[in-house]
This record gives sequence, C-alpha cells and structure tokens, in this order.
Amino acid sequence: MIKPFRIDIPQADLDDLTDRLARTRWPDELPDAQWDYGIPPARVKEPAEHRRASSARLTRESAPGGPLPYPPPLGVAVLPHDITLAVRPLAERTYTITHWTEFDRGGHFAAMEVPGLFIDDVRTFFRDLR
Repeated sequence: MIKPFRIDIPQADLDDLTDRLARTRWPDELPDAQWDYGIPPARVKEPAEHRRASSARLTRESAPGGPLPYPPPLGVAVLPHDITLAVRPLAERTYTITHWTEFDRGGHFAAMEVPGLFIDDVRTFFRDLR
C-alpha cells in the first residue's frame, strides 16, 4: 500500500533553483552537427527551461493531487539501490514514458556507479527520439 506523504520545499530553495537555471550557460550549437557530437543542446535546454519557467511546479508536485503532466518524452532508469524505486503504473498515470529500463545493479549515482550501463541507456533513449 502506498501512503501519501508531503515534502515541504522552502521557497528560498525554489527561488535558488530558478535563478541557477536562468543563469545556465549553454554551449553554442555547431552548424549542421545534429547528433554527430552527442546530444544537441536544444534537447537539454527544453526540459531545463520548462523546469525553470515553472519552478512553482516543485511546490505543486508535493501538493495533494500529485505532479502536473510533463509534456516532453520521459525516460526512466530504475536502479535497485536508488533512494526510491519507481513504480511504472503510478508513473504512467501522469507522464508519457517513452523509455523505461530496470537495471540489476547501481544506485542513485548511476553515472558514477555503473557508468557503462548509464550512458548506454541515455544513448538509447535519445536515439529513439530521432
């Protein structure tokens, strides 16, 4: 049984996140590079800008009724030693999940703990978006 809970995030922390995202320096796009040099910056900017523009969303996500819909494609990596485990049927109620991977090892810091698995999964997610 899933028990409801509330996370109180101080407004100062939300304001700090909004400010940091607003000050993010993005690399210039390389002409005609497309995916030749990794993920195009526009693919990363979109969700970051979405989050920055709606930092109040963090407050809303912890309110009764749960998170607001998230329009961009969403990939989920479930690692057995993470802080929490994702439950797909619950996640699919709110999000359009286009990529879901359950790993047999790793934890919250997957990029450091299982870098090979992590980068392969990220590449697969973005390859499927092409």
